[in-house]
Amino acid sequence: MLKLSLIIAAIIFSILTWATANVCSYNYVIKKKSNIIEELSKEIDISLGNTRVYYFRELNCKKTV
Repeated sequence: MLKLSLIIAAIIFSILTWATANVCSYNYVIKKKSNIIEELSKEIDISLGNTRVYYFRELNCKKTV
């Protein structure tokens, strides 16, 4: 029974680690695209509006990426 619990815990831990890494990667891509849009709008001198990136600050993406 203990081995089964440890296996389930290891599977849950790996899924959570994978999910956190994917969220951090997605946040990085959104921020990068937002910066590109802002730079292009400055070069072209048109108003496309402002982009805002919202994500949870509780995620420590420096450890997972």
